[in-house]
Amino acid sequence: MSAPESSEGPSEERPTRKRTRRFIGCGIALSATAAIVALLVAGVDKVREDVERSGDAQVQIAIALHHYHSGHGRFPPAAVHGADGKPLYSWRVEILPYIEEEQLYKQFALDEPWDSPHNIKLLPRMPRTYAAPGRKALKMPPYRTVCHVFVGKGAAFEGRQGLNMETDFPDGTTNTILLVDTGKPVPWTKPEDLEYDPDGPLPDLQGIFDDGFWACMVDGPNIRRWIKKGTSEATLRALITRNGGDRPGPDWP
Repeated sequence: MSAPESSEGPSEERPTRKRTRRFIGCGIALSATAAIVALLVAGVDKVREDVERSGDAQVQIAIALHHYHSGHGRFPPAAVHGADGKPLYSWRVEILPYIEEEQLYKQFALDEPWDSPHNIKLLPRMPRTYAAPGRKALKMPPYRTVCHVFVGKGAAFEGRQGLNMETDFPDGTTNTILLVDTGKPVPWTKPEDLEYDPDGPLPDLQGIFDDGFWACMVDGPNIRRWIKKGTSEATLRALITRNGGDRPGPDWP
């Protein structure tokens, strides 16, 4: 007759199996929770990205440029020059009164360059309007901006006097760029923008977004267009120039 089965064996095996099933269940639950959290984070990041692309500040700057034009009969020059012909400071300083920063504007020594001992102290006073949007600002050097205009022969900003919408844009203003949010970050008061040479290579348009950049067009301060990465050079040149007699290609919607 065989020996009776020990009562200890089954009693130890059953809890072990239960614990194993509990561990597996917990692992599945944790994996599912992690997946849900990942989806939520991705969703939040997408919302943040959309907010960062909303461009309220860029529109405000474009409106300020148009108000300046209304008051002076022309857009500001890209750089304000001194009596000796040397550039002093950027158009971003010149339009401060039009972005509700008149008190800051009055603190500048307007006959001195942007980096004079007096004016350089105002660099940390950069208006929020010129900052990169959202979390992009955290990746920028202090007091730098990617708020740029194109400067050079045929561009919307050419010469030392500024240009008039009615007389200086024979190609029309609908497909001519006024303002962009791309390029190398520069001190906001420094007279440095995107130099355009019709006979040279395009300026570096790598910016805060990986897949393109926003541009405000000349014809209306609230007319913003997304210029996607991969847009042809011919189309870009047509958008940059105001008097080239050309039109954007089929890659421009």
